[in-house]
Amino acid sequence: MGAFYFTDVNKVLQFSYRKWGTGKSMCESNKCQKGGFLNCLWEGEGETMKRVMQLFLCVVCVAISTQAYGQGAVRGTVRDASNGETLPNANVVIDSLRIGVATDKAGYFVIGNLSPGLHRVSASYIGYASQSVLVVVIQGETARIVIELEPAELMGEEIEAIGERVAPTEVTPVSAFGTRVTELARIPTVGQPDLMRGIQLLPGVQAASENSAGLYVRGGTPGQNLILLDDVVVYNPNHLFGFFSTFNPDALKDVTLIKGTFPARYGDRLSSVLDITNLDGNRKSFDARASMDLISAGLTVGGPVGDRGSWMFSGRRTYQEVLNSPLFDHIVDEMFSTRIGTIGAAPGAGGSGGLRGGGFGGRQGGGRFGQARFNFQQQTSDFGQDYGFYDTNFKLNFDVSDNDRVSVSGYMGNDALNLSLPSFREQTRDQLMDWGNRIARFKWLHIYTDNLIGNVQVSASRYLSNFDVATNQNEAANSDQAGQGGGGRRGFALNRNNELNDLTAKLTFDLYSGPFHTTRVGAQFTSYDAFYKQGVGDSTRSQINTSSFYQTGFLEHTMRWGRLELTPGLRVSHFQSGNYTRWSPRVAGLFQLDDRIAFKGGWGIYHQFVNLISIEANTYTTDMWLPVDETLTPGKAVHNAFGLMLTPGESWQVDLEFYHKEMDDLVEFQSQVRLSDSTPLSDLFATGSGRSYGGEFLLRKTEGRLKGWVGYTLSKTEHTFAALNQGNPFPPKYDRRHDVSVVTDYYLGRGWNLNANWVYGTGQAYTLPEARYEVQQPTGQSIPYVHVSEKNAYRLPAYHRMDLGITRDFRWGGVGGQIVFSVFNVYNRRNVWYRSFDATEPEIQVQDVLLQPILPSIGFRFNM
Repeated sequence: MGAFYFTDVNKVLQFSYRKWGTGKSMCESNKCQKGGFLNCLWEGEGETMKRVMQLFLCVVCVAISTQAYGQGAVRGTVRDASNGETLPNANVVIDSLRIGVATDKAGYFVIGNLSPGLHRVSASYIGYASQSVLVVVIQGETARIVIELEPAELMGEEIEAIGERVAPTEVTPVSAFGTRVTELARIPTVGQPDLMRGIQLLPGVQAASENSAGLYVRGGTPGQNLILLDDVVVYNPNHLFGFFSTFNPDALKDVTLIKGTFPARYGDRLSSVLDITNLDGNRKSFDARASMDLISAGLTVGGPVGDRGSWMFSGRRTYQEVLNSPLFDHIVDEMFSTRIGTIGAAPGAGGSGGLRGGGFGGRQGGGRFGQARFNFQQQTSDFGQDYGFYDTNFKLNFDVSDNDRVSVSGYMGNDALNLSLPSFREQTRDQLMDWGNRIARFKWLHIYTDNLIGNVQVSASRYLSNFDVATNQNEAANSDQAGQGGGGRRGFALNRNNELNDLTAKLTFDLYSGPFHTTRVGAQFTSYDAFYKQGVGDSTRSQINTSSFYQTGFLEHTMRWGRLELTPGLRVSHFQSGNYTRWSPRVAGLFQLDDRIAFKGGWGIYHQFVNLISIEANTYTTDMWLPVDETLTPGKAVHNAFGLMLTPGESWQVDLEFYHKEMDDLVEFQSQVRLSDSTPLSDLFATGSGRSYGGEFLLRKTEGRLKGWVGYTLSKTEHTFAALNQGNPFPPKYDRRHDVSVVTDYYLGRGWNLNANWVYGTGQAYTLPEARYEVQQPTGQSIPYVHVSEKNAYRLPAYHRMDLGITRDFRWGGVGGQIVFSVFNVYNRRNVWYRSFDATEPEIQVQDVLLQPILPSIGFRFNM
């Protein structure tokens, strides 16, 4: 055994090794010389962050030099037997001792402090046949093993779980949901399976509509979610405004969603974490998968690199410019189909169908949460569109040695749209848009000892969007306008450009001190460059350029005593712009009462330094990312959660959880403010606070002929902004009192699967112009005024929809695959996406933009 200590932090934290028993166990963190790495990072940032990072280095040194070593240990990796893919979050158990752990993202595990002798080690993973191996543990040595699990062809039979149920294994965060991508891939969709569609069906997670891949988690907004792809931040997860997500299911391996109280290793967002891992590639043989549906086509290939690595490439794109798809055209056309009407008799004080009340149902003494009366006429429009998207993923992994693995990965995706939309008063709007993400990552994993793993990662993430819009009059309107000296056809032109560049270096260590203690410690350094420009015509009206540097460190430790597991943690962050230093303590716990009942809870403080600003509520591509500065305080949230988890059977889970979240320094963009280089960010945003609370219920079945879940959420979210709604609390538009989801996957036999899901949600909140009147001036001129309701005091009709799908697995010779037929919105419910108003005429016009009607689709997948 031995101890490690730092010799020179300026040389990429180079380690030296010293034999135990020499009388020396020390941490030599020499001061960086002038111009050294840490001095460059800390220059001008004050003493607070220096002390924090010095403490971080010393904690690592002490942890390394004082790690406990037992009589013996077992370390290894859990893999898929068919292709060698590592399996993260697999359960590994020492049967005789009833102790176990879960594998990390690399499929790695360590169980120490084992007595010498013969031990049975069992591994299990959802959707795989469990496997046991016998291991001889020798005193003072570590046995190294690889456990390979066979993918289970369920065919309606339950998979036996090897080993008894044990006390909590590896860190089990409260509010977490983990699943295989194949489970989400069975959910009926239009076109390819979509990760975000499955996530949106979980309790506590809401979608603005089927046209949005954004996640509204426990009262948070899409910009408050930390979305990671191979540990790199993804800033925009949308294709086609969010009708599809940017994540290609053929390239994905593992998905974990943490809806709140997430541990200290995650940070810099107020709401949730969506942690996605791409496939590594087949380590045993070359394989290929192809897919095609009525919207896009894709190809995923991979294979081994000698006997020490693997590679993977996946790409997909639309093909409308080559082969026209009526379904694709129909989706885009219907995405902006409208119905035009006028406001009927305005509701009185109580509101037509309105609700007034306090408590959980509504704000005490507050405004109306009902539906106004409208006189609608359906408007059918035929407008032009030219749209396409693509995305590519690649990854290369190589085991340099038994203790070193390097990985290079990347992502590139883009959307481009040319669209003409109908508007009020015989107008059309021409929109030219493109947006996309670029990601590159290098990662080095090194196993220093059997109990200590280090990771060094360098990454770059880029988000960019361009938006141009022009409002055009028809010929009759142009003639009237010309007679009044109006001008030509083009009435108004606007362009917006946004770009965010993120360069990050990250260093983490995982220390396994036996099966009952796990320590994680890490540091991250990020450089942000943000650019935003807005112009009218060919002239630039406003422009923002901002750069900042972000540093953070974290420490978390998981302790297990019998049936109790506790994970305290601390994250400390410093943001250069504004010189903000924020401390974010967290704690999560789980107590297993018996083999079938467990209680869990968590608390934490969270901060966010980069904001997603929605300039127009209904078009995601006009959003922009901007870091805070000295005039705009970082957002803050305090999470509380408590729950009960039941396991009535091997494949059944019941999860009941309650949460409460307080939010401060929330921001909302004020579009009437004109931007300039000298405009402080505080002038561009209204700032306020918010709270969200509720309860979530999940009944889930993971194995057998019938799989799926039933979810229900009862929740309330409200915001308070001094500059909005006269300072009174109001619900954000995405607040939903009730949210229900039913997801089923039934195996019929002989390769046939039937899938169905049904969703229901309270209608979105909106603000209604209740009346328009004119005031006669002494000069004889009439000035129109519009009286609006309290902010978001009314609700759209309730949202509900059912989707069906049927899948047929087949094999022809050496080629296997699936034929997938799906029907989206089976009973053709025309839900309302959003409602807009035109109050320039004496009679207020109302325009409902409708969501998708019934959409049948067919797709094919091939495996070679």
